[in-house]
Amino acid sequence: MNNFCHKSLLFLSIFLCLGLVSYAQPVSVMDNITHHVYDGLVSSENTGLYNGTGFKDRFLDSWDDSHIYLDSSVFISGTLVYNNQLYTSVSMKYDLYGDNVIIRSNDHLSSFQVELIAQNISGFTINNRDFTKLIDAWSELEGNGFFEVATLGKVVSLYIKHVKKRKKETINNVLQYSFLKDNHYVFLYNDAYHIIYNIKDFKEVVPDTYKQIRDFKKQNKRLYKTDPDSFMIALVKYLDENQNL
Repeated sequence: MNNFCHKSLLFLSIFLCLGLVSYAQPVSVMDNITHHVYDGLVSSENTGLYNGTGFKDRFLDSWDDSHIYLDSSVFISGTLVYNNQLYTSVSMKYDLYGDNVIIRSNDHLSSFQVELIAQNISGFTINNRDFTKLIDAWSELEGNGFFEVATLGKVVSLYIKHVKKRKKETINNVLQYSFLKDNHYVFLYNDAYHIIYNIKDFKEVVPDTYKQIRDFKKQNKRLYKTDPDSFMIALVKYLDENQNL
């Protein structure tokens, strides 16, 4: 019996087992299990996931070990929705310089990297961070429109636009690069998206609350300087909990 027949019989057996326990499992759990089993038995090339262009990192050599990716330059198992299809256990990383999702094949016979077509991505999860595409906020910023869902409140919510800027420097007659974080924030309030580059931008969005925002910054000055993302999340949660908007 060939390999395809083995896979077909295995998939059929698992599908029948899933059917026996389906009455005891929530739909979301069953969907996730089914997608995981399907992606493991059918080659990813046949599922249409590897619909993109070949990728090669042009900035591997940096003088300070910085890189263009979110959190880490290594591939991490994540989840994404591509062409309205859910894919789980995808080996991926997020290129912040180009605002692109890079995936790697899980085929043991060969290994290659693909830059996915950004327009086909609805959202993804990597390193326990959820990203979505915000069309309304995208037009004012560079990139493909991917934003981290930082915190969702009853009155206000926050999205983070992760960005890395390139810095050039010649070292020993060799051109090298460094990549620095330059994140922006999207403040959702009254069903409208507001781009926040710094604290002063809140003055136009919520003028009546601006003094409280400045006081919050003074009380959390260290966090503001060392970890702006965490500061903004804490600020938006504070505003939402107090609902003084």
